[in-house]
Amino acid sequence: KVTEEKEGRALSPKEEVWRNVQRHLRDVEPELCRNWFDKLVFTRHENNQITLTAPSSFIAEYIQTHLHKKLFDSTKLSFPNVEVIRISE
Repeated sequence: KVTEEKEGRALSPKEEVWRNVQRHLRDVEPELCRNWFDKLVFTRHENNQITLTAPSSFIAEYIQTHLHKKLFDSTKLSFPNVEVIRISE
């Protein structure tokens, strides 16, 4: 089931789950989400790893250093088998 579109194409089921993660983060940490997490783009989920893309290395490094636990905990709610979140530029 696809409910939204991204760049003119339907979202995959995993992208839709990532949207749920973003909604959860927005509910619990609206300012952090607006300033940091909303800038992340879901890239893939395989082998218990999620890969996200940030618009800059600064944002990727800041989230990894200062906000990783919040991101990881929220992600585990929707992707319980995830062991690693990788953020690339």
